[in-house]
Amino acid sequence: MSKETQYNPETKAAQHTGKRSGQVKATQLLATALAAVTAAFLGSRLGVAGTVTGAGVASVVSTVGTALYQQSLDRTGSAARKVRSRVAAATAKRVQPEAPTEVAAPP
Repeated sequence: MSKETQYNPETKAAQHTGKRSGQVKATQLLATALAAVTAAFLGSRLGVAGTVTGAGVASVVSTVGTALYQQSLDRTGSAARKVRSRVAAATAKRVQPEAPTEVAAPP
């Protein structure tokens, strides 16, 4: 089977979402950085920094931390979008101009 006809779930998912695979989102980068800082902090507090055990701890903390931070950032972004749309809808209702009224000319 050639590469062109082979089923690739990432490519299939990317077609449905309109995104190309291999792209890094800003939230992914931020989540990974936060997880790395968390792993370094925990490693130093536990006294395992610079050891083989420390490398294992850092790997696990980074992996789990990235997933947790990513989920938190995604939820925060979703909530912010909901608030923004509610504010926009409320503002649109208040700003709609009233229909002009005609004043009858005096007889």
